[in-house]
Amino acid sequence: MTKESSSKHIKWGIAAVTALFSIFLFYLNIIYPYFPGDDLIFMLKIPEDGIIGTERVRSISDLLESQYNFYFNYHYRVLNHTILQALLVFPPVVFDILNVYVFLLLPIVVLQIQSGEKDQSYWEKYFIILMFIWVFHINLGWAYFPATGALNYTWMLIPQLWYLTELLKYDQGKAENKKLIIFLAVVNSLGNENACIMLWVLTAVVALLNRDRDNKFLWWAFVIHIIGGAFMLLSPSVGKRLETQGHMSGGLFLHLKEFVRRTIYYAIRYTPVLLFLIFSRSRTSLFTRKHLLILLALAAATFSMVLAPLFEPRSAVLGFFVSILLAISMSAHIWKKWPLYCMGILGLIIGLYRLPHFQEQYKRHQVNERILEQNRGSKERVYLERYCDNATYDFLLCHENSNDPHGLDNSSTAAFHNIKEVVLSDKYVQSKRRDLLFDTLSKNINHLSSFSAQAYADDFTIYTRLTREGMDLIIQAKAPEDPFYILRGSPSGVNKYRFFELLPASARLYFLDYLEDTSKRQQEILEIAGYKHNYFYIADPDRYKYLLASPYSFEAHAPYGEIIKHEIGK
Repeated sequence: MTKESSSKHIKWGIAAVTALFSIFLFYLNIIYPYFPGDDLIFMLKIPEDGIIGTERVRSISDLLESQYNFYFNYHYRVLNHTILQALLVFPPVVFDILNVYVFLLLPIVVLQIQSGEKDQSYWEKYFIILMFIWVFHINLGWAYFPATGALNYTWMLIPQLWYLTELLKYDQGKAENKKLIIFLAVVNSLGNENACIMLWVLTAVVALLNRDRDNKFLWWAFVIHIIGGAFMLLSPSVGKRLETQGHMSGGLFLHLKEFVRRTIYYAIRYTPVLLFLIFSRSRTSLFTRKHLLILLALAAATFSMVLAPLFEPRSAVLGFFVSILLAISMSAHIWKKWPLYCMGILGLIIGLYRLPHFQEQYKRHQVNERILEQNRGSKERVYLERYCDNATYDFLLCHENSNDPHGLDNSSTAAFHNIKEVVLSDKYVQSKRRDLLFDTLSKNINHLSSFSAQAYADDFTIYTRLTREGMDLIIQAKAPEDPFYILRGSPSGVNKYRFFELLPASARLYFLDYLEDTSKRQQEILEIAGYKHNYFYIADPDRYKYLLASPYSFEAHAPYGEIIKHEIGK
């Protein structure tokens, strides 16, 4: 077989596998439902007061009025959510198709960094990047499959990365359409505050480095980013979000300390991009001006997160893709063949691993969907079955309705189905199970004899009891103050969690499944005879090999004291 014939076969093979992957991705998008909270909120017209409406958007005037109210009541990314709310008027399949197309478009936008350097390996690079994003994306669960997350953290990557590559072309004197920068600046200035800051910094630097040129388009883009950033950050909704989502109760120093810790964590999550340098021959000069500008973009995207009230993986998605840009720009033209096959096989393995989780969640969603449809228009309280498991996945997001009918998820679900109130069935609610058990124990502490007990010290014992709905777990300890315990689970079997066992327990805590209620900063405690009791409900105990328990300080954003390892079944 000639080299030309082999290249043609590889190209057709890539096309076929990409087509199959697209169908698979489309299937996952179809079975992934609009989740309670943000997705359902945007399926209704946002009212003048509050954020949860009662009627669907049926006209352009409804859409504009909804976004006007949205800007003042809830959030300032008006451009993103205007597009989102307009799309949600159509059947879900429309969004699903477009979402697949955006995912397929991402590698093409990334490869713009090598514009003018296309060679015969272009589509090989495309496929490797496509599979790399599928396998190593740091937060697909929040940033891709939910409609709201997809618009904010995946769709908006297209103009953000495109603008960055055009800016670098301008710096190299290769910009073909300088007016394009103005259009992209307008889009990005109203899309995401972190990205706006990063692109504003890069625009200023490139403009200053090229003072001898006609920089009117760059300076216009610079001003547009300032105006757009001011429009977002001057919204009345900023203060409201900080009140409800702020995370600076420990003061500025501890806020910065937490930012540094999270930045280190995200830097570790970015390290797979080094594979691109292994896959190809690196350039002779790795740190050219172009690479240094991308490094500056990465630094700006990272440090802008210090302004955020919460440090979440979705906020680091832009930095992840900028790091891919950097690695690709450092890669030479000639790529080896083996990475093509390795990434294809790895992508298949990851797909087979993720598929059952999506299907299981879809089945649970269908159970609740039937309950909701059967009770549409009900003036009574409707009880739902459990939808989420206790696991946390990078690739799958799940919002569980709680026992609070006035919570965001519950209220939006009830409003969308025109039901008075929606709550999770009491048998799955940790607080309900805890109150019932604590009431029993306060009357008869000997009831703990029906539990399995494991003592880890004279003053620290873990009690467990299996039931049809899962497992009840009680931590009994002597403590001077009411402790808040975090409980993390390590899934059993051969998986990535076995690698985490190489880490010290204090670091491993952040990589395991979060089994405590992360929405609260204090736990109800029962004190009897000098011992304090903290309760946990674990819905899927069979999933875990062992648990880690530790007291946690919200002021220090860190666990303290001894970390207890509890083997399931002992």
